[in-house]
Amino acid sequence: MSWEPFWLPYRVWRRVFLGPDLPAEEVVAAAIRLEAEVVALSCVDPRTAEALPGEILRIRERLPGDVHLVLGGPLAQAREEVLRSEGVEILPTFEDLRERLRAFRSRA
Repeated sequence: MSWEPFWLPYRVWRRVFLGPDLPAEEVVAAAIRLEAEVVALSCVDPRTAEALPGEILRIRERLPGDVHLVLGGPLAQAREEVLRSEGVEILPTFEDLRERLRAFRSRA
């Protein structure tokens, strides 16, 4: 899969970039290992469009329930309806991501 994951595990939102094209299992394992509160993925490679919803839903199913999964990028927006119905949040812009992270922080 072609996405660029980064984790924001602390209230100061430390980012950890693990590189592109990680399988769902590696995304989940890293999020658990890092005790992530938020997993943000950028979905941009059109070659992965068909497999994207299944991979994202596998991540959502395997992440702890208190870990927020947010997606950005054109592929996420194209599959927004099915992904939102499974508890995945779609954030179209970086500003949307920043605003959402501020909201997470203010709830702490």
